[in-house]
Amino acid sequence: MTTPASKDQFIGGGAYVLQPRAEGHRSGMDAVFLAAVVPADATGVLYDLGAGSGAAGFCAAARAPGLSVCLVERDEDMLELAEKGRQLPENKGFADRIQIIQADILMPAPAREMAGLAANSADWVIANPPFYLQEKVRSSPHPHRREAHVLGEGDLETWFRLAAMLLKPGGHMALIHTANALVEVLKLCEGRFGGIQIRPIHPRAGKKANRVVVCGQKGSRGELTLLPDFIVHDEAGNTAQAKAILRQGKGFPDLE
Repeated sequence: MTTPASKDQFIGGGAYVLQPRAEGHRSGMDAVFLAAVVPADATGVLYDLGAGSGAAGFCAAARAPGLSVCLVERDEDMLELAEKGRQLPENKGFADRIQIIQADILMPAPAREMAGLAANSADWVIANPPFYLQEKVRSSPHPHRREAHVLGEGDLETWFRLAAMLLKPGGHMALIHTANALVEVLKLCEGRFGGIQIRPIHPRAGKKANRVVVCGQKGSRGELTLLPDFIVHDEAGNTAQAKAILRQGKGFPDLE
């Protein structure tokens, strides 16, 4: 790894993550909100797709001691940071429950399976896929950042197919995306996940949601639920609910 890295605290010190200072994707609130979907009493195996250097997966492992977490990432530099982050003394409480898998989500299914992504092996799959389409955004000149932020046309469906393949029947999927991608996300859930829950994330009260967290269950025929709005900031800074998740390591189920 040639790019300098920072050691960043997440969920009030419950997890520490090594991240590139300049070139490459740096995780923040989105990763924490994604991990906060997972209940603290969750058990089994969780895959974090496109894990970067491990922020969402580390937070999920720290919050749910019954989970084994597989970080799935293609970028070798980020994988190196994830492994070094796993070995940090501050992360010893969950380090032995972290597995790191080098795999490209977009590569052919046989190659993914050879890398260790086994069908019907997961109880949870979480994902923070790239938000932007290659044709509709000016890509970063940094290749690591560009790969983390930009997808080709139709590539998001591959993420959903992989999540459905990995999950056991009845397993749970959670994804965070931009609010304006909600229609596409719901279409991609059809035939794969039911019992859909949508949580709008608003930067401030009165402002449009800029993120949605979408959860579903493999094979479920449950109805769609629109959950209460989640407000991140108020006049004093973070709202009490945001502080509970971002600084105290609480999950969304703890606030309901």
